Amino acid sequence: MSNIPFDSYRSKLLDKTTVSLDEMLEQFRATMPQSYFETNDEATIMQHLAAVLFAKIAGNQERIVLANQDATEQTFIHFGSYPGLLSDILDLLPEEKSIRAARAYTAEDNSLIIDVFNFGKPDDDSETTDQLRRKKSKALAAALTLADPHNASIFINSVNSFYLQRFSVEEIAQHYQLMSKVSGTLDVATEMVPLDDGGDHFRVAFAAGQIEPTNLFKRLARYFSTLGIDIRETFLVNFDQPEQHQAALVVLVIQGEFSTEDNREEFLRSLSDDMQRLPYLDQAVLDLSFSGSRWSLIHAEVMVGLCYIAHQLLASDKTTSLSRIALLHIVQQYAHIARDICMAFLQKFTTDSHDHNRSDQLLASIDNAIAKDIENREHEVVLGLLKRIVTATLKSNVHSTQRYGLGFRLAPELFLADQRPDLAFGIFFVHGKAFDGFHVRFQDIARGGVRIVQPAGMEQYAIDVIRLFDEVYGLSYAQQLKNKDIPEGGSKGVILVKPGANKIRCGKAFVNSLLDLIVEQRHLNYPRMDYYQNPEWLFLGPDENVSNELIEWIISRARQRQYGLPDAFMSSKPNAGINHKVYGVTSEGVNVFLDEGLRYLGVNPKQQTFTVKITGGPDGDVAGNLIKILHRDYGDNAKIAGIADGSGCAEDPEGLDHTELLRLVDSDLTIAHFDASVLSESGRIISITHPGGAEARNTLHNRIVADVFIPSGGRPGTINEHNYDSFLQANGSPSAKLIVEGANLFLTPHAREKLTEKGVLIVKDSSANKCGVICSSYEIIASMMLSEEEFLLIKEDFVREVIDNLKTFAMLEAKTLFRELYFRPELSLTQLSLSLSAEINKLTDAIAGLIEVGTIPQQGFIQAMLLEFIPHSLKKQMGDRLLETLPHAYIIRAMASILASRIIYHEGIDYLATLATKNVARHVTQYLVREEKNRALIQQVEGADLADKQEIIELLKRGGTGTALRWRH
Repeated sequence: MSNIPFDSYRSKLLDKTTVSLDEMLEQFRATMPQSYFETNDEATIMQHLAAVLFAKIAGNQERIVLANQDATEQTFIHFGSYPGLLSDILDLLPEEKSIRAARAYTAEDNSLIIDVFNFGKPDDDSETTDQLRRKKSKALAAALTLADPHNASIFINSVNSFYLQRFSVEEIAQHYQLMSKVSGTLDVATEMVPLDDGGDHFRVAFAAGQIEPTNLFKRLARYFSTLGIDIRETFLVNFDQPEQHQAALVVLVIQGEFSTEDNREEFLRSLSDDMQRLPYLDQAVLDLSFSGSRWSLIHAEVMVGLCYIAHQLLASDKTTSLSRIALLHIVQQYAHIARDICMAFLQKFTTDSHDHNRSDQLLASIDNAIAKDIENREHEVVLGLLKRIVTATLKSNVHSTQRYGLGFRLAPELFLADQRPDLAFGIFFVHGKAFDGFHVRFQDIARGGVRIVQPAGMEQYAIDVIRLFDEVYGLSYAQQLKNKDIPEGGSKGVILVKPGANKIRCGKAFVNSLLDLIVEQRHLNYPRMDYYQNPEWLFLGPDENVSNELIEWIISRARQRQYGLPDAFMSSKPNAGINHKVYGVTSEGVNVFLDEGLRYLGVNPKQQTFTVKITGGPDGDVAGNLIKILHRDYGDNAKIAGIADGSGCAEDPEGLDHTELLRLVDSDLTIAHFDASVLSESGRIISITHPGGAEARNTLHNRIVADVFIPSGGRPGTINEHNYDSFLQANGSPSAKLIVEGANLFLTPHAREKLTEKGVLIVKDSSANKCGVICSSYEIIASMMLSEEEFLLIKEDFVREVIDNLKTFAMLEAKTLFRELYFRPELSLTQLSLSLSAEINKLTDAIAGLIEVGTIPQQGFIQAMLLEFIPHSLKKQMGDRLLETLPHAYIIRAMASILASRIIYHEGIDYLATLATKNVARHVTQYLVREEKNRALIQQVEGADLADKQEIIELLKRGGTGTALRWRH
């Protein structure tokens, strides 16, 4: 050991270290950017120098990774730069951590790159930092000439010390203005300026709202890597602000190489457009564009959108099991054809007629290419379908750089199939970051809810994505049947959001994309080429996962986008609307059908005890309000034997305690919060988290035996053709004799048919829960007539009148259905409900056409019926302006639907079924004349002194007109 020459080693190491240190310090000082020294303290610089020095001594040119003790900061030191290096480094960062701040520096000679990432909140509590904040805050307020310097202070206090040290007051002022544009929005704001260094260097400031900063940072890095653009310096700031004002700022210095000035200008234009869209693109679009197959962002976005539409058509056709990923693989396999399909789509929607001709020519040549180059039959079908979707697209926002999603207005004929025989009127599809959504309507003037569906995991998401369009189609068709009493036809929107994504952001992006497609051309920031020219009015309503915040945003956005009827665009507004959950409007109708159904079965609910089981919790709209109504109308006669919701279930054969249930309703709590101390000995509470909890919750509607089952929540198709027999007891009898569908599509048509055969009386959803849509229709009428301030003046009276009308509409249909069932027991309630809706809708269409051409005049009795439909408080508020404010098409549809439902409810489902089409106009005209005479008779009876006057009046109202016409013929 003593023979080892350590003194010699020490001397040689010192000599080598001294030489290496001097060389390194000189190079480091000369090549590292000044910003590096401004934004790093002495301890940090020493750490970096030591790491670089030891690497040089060891001859190690590999990447160096440094981390502090608590892993809140990670530093990467790389010897030598190349385009895409930052993107590669970002891929090495832990996925579970969000970057709060990042700074990257590149040596002038590319010999060294230092990237520093902070995951925790930087320690900025030093006196020096406080002094710097006060100084910069004062200077920023002065630079911006802000009337309230408090805003400058808020901005300065939301950033870290690295940012304050790095940027001048002038640069911070620029960033402040960019952030002000995007804070609280989904928008993007960019500023790109060339640097005065004689080279092709640019400083890019990029601000985006409502986006996770790490995700944005990675997208930018990968995008520039794909373009071969070198990122020389970067700075990411994650602002400490409330979530609704979340925004991120990325500042980069990039370097490109341009052969000519024109080449440079074209690059900057393309860069600006791409960066506007980058935060809103789905990962599938980025993967395709960044795959190395020369797919531009816009081509990739169009192709993913087309593939996802094709997937819906193929999935519901059942002829292929191709997944979305498989479709994109086929596209990449035939990239030359697929790119032509994208180009044809882009050319179709420019406003240049030459491009339209080129689009047509390109589509024609695609047929030849498919026939020539593709031998696989399945692949040929896929490419042919993509081309057919291009042809079937009537509108798109593809040429707007400020869109939040890619929107398509599709020809409804594209979706006609054996399982979808009824042609919709309008179909919209939107593809965006982490979501896809459809909106389907069955009439030009239509309304229906929009729901946001977000599965808990990717396995359920994969199932839901396959049936997305079929679900929307089914819901909107059910809405069409349900909307028979109102001017608007049926529509529905469903936004399917990937697990973990921000569902409110996705909802905003979907709705804004719809506005891109329906606002008037003159209000757009780009020329939109439309192949469907008529104005389109959409009336939306809230459904699953649509919060008050989102409702208010939608209305505000519609007004900002200058949509023609912004206040009517969304119903159930928190203030100037009728909140369904607050007023229980849907449940009031469900209860009418419950009451009539029980009486049909021989139970008088006012005098006799009955048992109920419910899916949907006390915190839900329909179930929560139904609990209150059952207690209000029937007291202890209504025994709720079981309730299941997302949290679990509660069961008690003696009936769950009403007082405790009402406490949960008032406190907006789920059933798992039920106080077990008030249960009987046979009762139990099972949380979804307990062993067997999910099974107990999922089977309650089958296991519990009760007089009535009221599904008031749950996924469509919960009871279906494969499991309907689980609703039966061991002896084959049903576990409930009456089902009143408070929730949409809880049972499939086949399940309804099978359970009806087993003796179950089923009130279909389009009948049972129709009062919610009627209420929203009344709200739309008010929104088209009154400002928010004017509506609030009459809201209390208006809501009371609407609820009274809702009960009347529900009673009219319930009486009609059970009357028809009494005389035609061979039919089911479901069949009668469908026939009733079909007859009213068919007659509405016929009457609307007759009014449109003047065969039926708009004045006289039919106008009087319209005025009767409108609540008194609204008529009083509007005065002579009443009908002047409503769109002409809406008035015609309103008159037609009111008259049609009046005829069918009073005269019966088959009243006009056997009448020849050519005779409908004459008969309806005669009906109107007779109605006016009937009204005169009623007035005479009202003025007479008769013992049974009210009964005579009721008979004249309910059947006088039809009887008179039959007697005449």
